[in-house]
Amino acid sequence: MLACLVGCSRSNSPAPAPGQMRIVCLSPAVTDLLLALDLGDRIVGRDSWEEQLSDAVPRVGDLTRIDLEAVIELQPTDVVLQAGRQGLPARIEQIAGERGWNLINLQIDGVADIEQAVRVLATGLSFTSESDARDEVFRRGEVLIAEIRAALEPMPEAVTRRLGPIMVLYFTDPPSAYGPGSYIGDVLESLGAENALAGGAWQELDLERVVAAQPWALIIARPGADDSTAAHPERALGSLARVDLACVRAGRLAVLRHPNSQLPGASVIAVAGELRGILTRLAEQADPAEPPEP
Repeated sequence: MLACLVGCSRSNSPAPAPGQMRIVCLSPAVTDLLLALDLGDRIVGRDSWEEQLSDAVPRVGDLTRIDLEAVIELQPTDVVLQAGRQGLPARIEQIAGERGWNLINLQIDGVADIEQAVRVLATGLSFTSESDARDEVFRRGEVLIAEIRAALEPMPEAVTRRLGPIMVLYFTDPPSAYGPGSYIGDVLESLGAENALAGGAWQELDLERVVAAQPWALIIARPGADDSTAAHPERALGSLARVDLACVRAGRLAVLRHPNSQLPGASVIAVAGELRGILTRLAEQADPAEPPEP
C-alpha cells in the first residue's frame, strides 16, 4: 500500500476546489512528503528546484528568494517552508499575518525529523472542510511512519560483520559526504553499517580528508544515473579519480541512483531499500576470511 503512497504523483490532479486547502510548498523534500500523504492536489505553488509536480504548478522561488507577489496571487491557505532553526523571513511572516496564511516551518535533517514532519503536516495544515479528510491524512501519516521504520530494519549480522566503514557522497567536486545526523547517515546506522565519518551531518571534504577517512567502501549519490554509470561507478568519481583509494582499487564502489536520494522525505523508504541492496552486494564480494579494514 505504501509503495503507492510514495510513488504515485498527484501531478495531474485538478486544482483545489474553492474553500479547500491550498498549499504553497517551498521545499522539494516536503513536497515529497505531501505527495505521500496524498495531498499533491492541494499544492498550488512550488519550489524552484521541485521536479515531481506537473509544470502546471507554478514555481515561486525558494527559501533564499521568494516571489511573494506570485505567492499572494495563488491565495494559499498554507505556506510550508524548510527554514528550520534559521527562522522564517520577516517579510513572509508579515504578509502571512496580514493575509491569514498558516505558516509551517520544518527542520529536516535526520530520519526522526522526517517522522516529525509527517506528524506536523498531518495535524497542522488548514483542513478547511470535511472533504479535506483530516482523519484520512493522519492515518496515511501513521502508515507512512510505520513503513519508514520497517524499511530501516537492521540487515542480518552475516551481512553487517563483513562491512567496513562506508562513505556516501552527495557531491564529488568538491567531495561532500553525509555524516552522522543526516538522513542518509541515519539510514546507514539503522541498517547496521558504520559511517566512515564522524562530525556534522553534511560535510564538505578535501581529497586529503577522504583519503584519511579510509572508507572501506564508497557510495556516490547520483540521482537518476543511467545504467552505464551504475555499471561503471568509477565514472562518477570526479576529482576523487585523482587519488589512490583502496576501496576503489578493490572495486568497493557503487552509485546510489534513486531520483530523490538527496531529498530527506518519504522517498527514504525506497532509498533505504536501494542502500540495503548495495550494502548486501558489497558484503557478498568481500572475502569472508578477511575482516574489513578499520
